[in-house]
Amino acid sequence: MSNAARALPPEPDELLLYRTLAVKAPIPVLLTDLSTSHVIFTNDATDQVFGGGENMEGEAALDFYEHPEDRTALLMKIREQGYVHEYPLRVRRFDGSVGDFVASMVPIPISGRPVLYTYLMDVSEQRKAERHLARSHQEMSRILSKVEQGLFTLDRSAQITGARSVSTDALLGVPSEDTRLPEWLSDQDPAFSVALELGWENLCDGWLPLELALEQLPKRAQVRGRSLEFAWQPIGGEDWERMLVVVTDVTDAEQARAAKALQEEVLALVDHVLSDRSGVLDFLDEAERLSAAIQAPPDLPTLRRDLHTLKGSAGLMGCGVLAHHLHELESFIDASGEAPSAQELSDALTHLERLSERVQPLVNSSQRRLQVSPADVQALRAQLQSGASADTLLALLDTWEHEPLRSRLERMGRQAQSLAHRLGKGALKLQTQGDSLRVDPARLGRFWSAWSHAIRNAVDHGIELPQDRGDKGPPTLELGVARQPGALRIWVRDDGAGVDWERVRTKAQAHGLPAETPEELEALLLSDGFSTREEITHTSGRGVGMAALGAAIHELGGVLHLESERGVGTTLSATLPWP
Repeated sequence: MSNAARALPPEPDELLLYRTLAVKAPIPVLLTDLSTSHVIFTNDATDQVFGGGENMEGEAALDFYEHPEDRTALLMKIREQGYVHEYPLRVRRFDGSVGDFVASMVPIPISGRPVLYTYLMDVSEQRKAERHLARSHQEMSRILSKVEQGLFTLDRSAQITGARSVSTDALLGVPSEDTRLPEWLSDQDPAFSVALELGWENLCDGWLPLELALEQLPKRAQVRGRSLEFAWQPIGGEDWERMLVVVTDVTDAEQARAAKALQEEVLALVDHVLSDRSGVLDFLDEAERLSAAIQAPPDLPTLRRDLHTLKGSAGLMGCGVLAHHLHELESFIDASGEAPSAQELSDALTHLERLSERVQPLVNSSQRRLQVSPADVQALRAQLQSGASADTLLALLDTWEHEPLRSRLERMGRQAQSLAHRLGKGALKLQTQGDSLRVDPARLGRFWSAWSHAIRNAVDHGIELPQDRGDKGPPTLELGVARQPGALRIWVRDDGAGVDWERVRTKAQAHGLPAETPEELEALLLSDGFSTREEITHTSGRGVGMAALGAAIHELGGVLHLESERGVGTTLSATLPWP
């Protein structure tokens, strides 16, 4: 029925006031006479929702309750408290659909009649979203209860927000309210916590590209005796507000990888035992000495040199995992300027201990074998035929207990060839020069360990990649030893590109170092911390190896000397006092 067709009695002033206030309201508003159950007033919104566009005034009270008992409950609440505010209702619309509304009702007297002033707010979409969100939360809870990884989100303050997987608490423990992730793990892994604080600050500052900032966040932590791997995924791209964190327990996988790596290195050393038993014994003995020195270093420079020397020896023997652990310790020193903790040093050397335990029974260091060549036998026969004295014969036999230096050079040559192959330098041609001189292994043990730096530098720095050698042919490495009056000279010579002295000079001048004379340039290359490499690798780049070699030679009273000609090659020689 339209307004024009309906004849209504004159309205009291109070009713006119309410009609004026509510007629243009965007939500349904109606007044009902409680004594007659008739609608006194509806606004346009009410007519559209419940009357299909027709005005409903003067008709019977609007029956908009989906559940009839709601009417009784509402009236009781009104009697008890005098009004109803935002009462939830399920309401049937004109088109038959049912929606979610909240009703507010206030009884008001108009000309002595009890009138109920009602307005309704449609919250159907909100309730639908809430139900969808609740279902999503339930579904997410089911998922999070089954996933084996830790899953949770952080806000930009690194505070844990929202739901998290059950495995999160199992892996990291239960956080207290308003916990930040760095604080959550500070007791378990302080280094991870500090790295996360610094990385998170860089991430939120926005100075670095997002991808680079994410790379700087720490990836591994030790928590509750387990090794955990962290992955970081911003939600929202460059304008992220939350960070998804995925935590994976990699303890078992790491242990399996460590066991596999240990087995591979044991097999590599066993292969060395078959061809060079003395070389493996020397490596294990020197590694044991260096390991003890590393765990009780007198100062930081000495620690760096010993770490670098042990890493070099491990690399030449094919012990890549041990070399990697030592490389990580070197990187920590370079980054922090401090020594790793005693526990960190001990943990890094655990692989060496396990390696030694597996290999020692195979070599039985208490029973070193004599290395006797046909030439040695021929020399003994000649002495016997010439009627040499017993003392002369005994002196000759005593030398058989010492190591032939030529064997040492051949061993280091094989290691150099293996390193050249790993570095992509091609097949390395080896030349050795030396007489039949034998030396007590214990006398030069530390020197030989440090001399590995000379071998690695010759292969890594000296010899070019195949594409850079032009028509020079396969690379050649010469290892030699010779007696001189009162001295023993040992050298390594490569036929590589030679030292770029101008580059050395330029880099030295940039750091304010003296680099005018050939002597000053040579001293720079042999000094601690100076390197011509622009990047640090597992093989070189820290400028520590030559300093470690120089220190070992200095202890023996010797001299280290370098000669290099551009385009011809480089020779590094050690001259040691010798009776």
